[in-house]
Amino acid sequence: MKVNRFFIMAGMMALSVTGCTHLIMARQQEAGRWSRGGISAVLPPDWDKTAFPRSILCLSRTGEKLQRIVLQRKSSNYKFPRAKRRLSADMLPQEAAQLVIDNLSLNRKLGHFNVVRNKPYPVSKDHGFLIEYTYRDEHFVPRRSLLIGVLNDRYYYEIKYQAVDQFYYQDGIGEFMTFLKTVNLS
Repeated sequence: MKVNRFFIMAGMMALSVTGCTHLIMARQQEAGRWSRGGISAVLPPDWDKTAFPRSILCLSRTGEKLQRIVLQRKSSNYKFPRAKRRLSADMLPQEAAQLVIDNLSLNRKLGHFNVVRNKPYPVSKDHGFLIEYTYRDEHFVPRRSLLIGVLNDRYYYEIKYQAVDQFYYQDGIGEFMTFLKTVNLS
């Protein structure tokens, strides 16, 4: 066992010189449970962590332009920039969902924005909402997103699955729903 640790550490040191250590660490962590800042989940297999602005976690299997899962956390009184309105910790999930929809509909990068469904959706012990919507990006590529929002006393959480609407959305939606069942927002 000590010999294996020696070779693993030696290999890690050799890879750190080339800057590849973070890839190995991400792969090892992806095999199991992930946690950060009081949030935990079981990560889907074969999905890589990628960087995404203002996100706690971003995962992609085929590249973030084609398919991604993004988890973000904002203050419970976050002001949406386009809608110019604030969340409030005492909002009902339906009210928060409408504010999110209003903000998305004002985003000029989301051409042909269309809400497919909007309904209550529980995440862990919290009441939340689910918004599925379609749009065309700035290159006129049809995309589909499934956004889960949860508002509690301290934070607003947004968990999104975004993908190109043709093959990629259907390809990963099952894994996203499985991932979503494991999310704990404590």
